[in-house]
Amino acid sequence: MSRLSGVPVSPVYLVEYVRMVERRGIRVTRFDVAEPLFDPPREAVEDTLKAIGEGVYRYSPPRGLPELVEAVSRFLERTRGVEYDEEEIIITPGGKFAVYAAFASLLKPGEAA
Repeated sequence: MSRLSGVPVSPVYLVEYVRMVERRGIRVTRFDVAEPLFDPPREAVEDTLKAIGEGVYRYSPPRGLPELVEAVSRFLERTRGVEYDEEEIIITPGGKFAVYAAFASLLKPGEAA
């Protein structure tokens, strides 16, 4: 038995499996990866290329870009009438981490969701 036999297959494998199924004419609605069914707005692509050209291509700070955290704080106060300290706001790199962070902040080790 291989030492790797207990390691689960990467979720990325599902991408190839789904493509194989779609080639058979079966429509698949995906909820496993953040791969949209539409192209990004042209402005987003242009701004992304501009940022890369300016050297902005590293990971952001763990809690999110300070300017974005501040903007979210102001937005919540203006639109919802609630005040959050910037230390109470986390900008996550995606939905999966947001769900993980929510559970990690609510559950104790050993508890199940």
